[in-house]
Amino acid sequence: WPTLVAIFGGLKEAQAAIIREPLLLKIQGDQCLGKLLTLRRLLGSKEAARDALRKCPFFLHHENQKKSTKWRLAFGSMERIFGMEETRNMCNERPELLQLGVCLERALGFAEKKLGSVEAVRDHFESVLKRTGLARHLNYEMTPRPRQGLWTPKMKRKRPLPCSWSPHRNPTGYTGVPRGEWDETPKDGTGKGTAENKNVVEADVVG
Repeated sequence: WPTLVAIFGGLKEAQAAIIREPLLLKIQGDQCLGKLLTLRRLLGSKEAARDALRKCPFFLHHENQKKSTKWRLAFGSMERIFGMEETRNMCNERPELLQLGVCLERALGFAEKKLGSVEAVRDHFESVLKRTGLARHLNYEMTPRPRQGLWTPKMKRKRPLPCSWSPHRNPTGYTGVPRGEWDETPKDGTGKGTAENKNVVEADVVG
């Protein structure tokens, strides 16, 4: 409990995080510190890391994931497109982007090949998130729900399906070339596809 208060910057902030994520009380304090250090290094300051955790307290859950590695992969894939400072600004505003991990890395790589350049991905980043299904997955991640799939030890553990860009769902195998959801119809300003084609197709092989 004292560690959570220190991480979130106050008693009220820690209580708000626990109300949203009750299972944080099961975490030992030293399990949080490595994640906090990684966020500080990626986002550039202690305050930015604390703000990110207030917005996404589920970051502290283990969930059978290597969270620090996940964040570094997502940050690195965005940094290649936007540069460090812009990536930090984006992640400070929307820290949930870090939760996409390797899925973001694979989807952005595919989008670069589809759109023809890094610049095209940068200029149409929000559209890319929608066309790859990652925007929908972000909504799923940000919706308050029982993390780790259970509230009490009596309930069976349930694992949520990963997004289509996860290596675990890759039809060519875990180590195969990335494949995933790709909407061939670009999104217009309202975020809706044109009337001609709204089909979401499985992505081509990235060669």
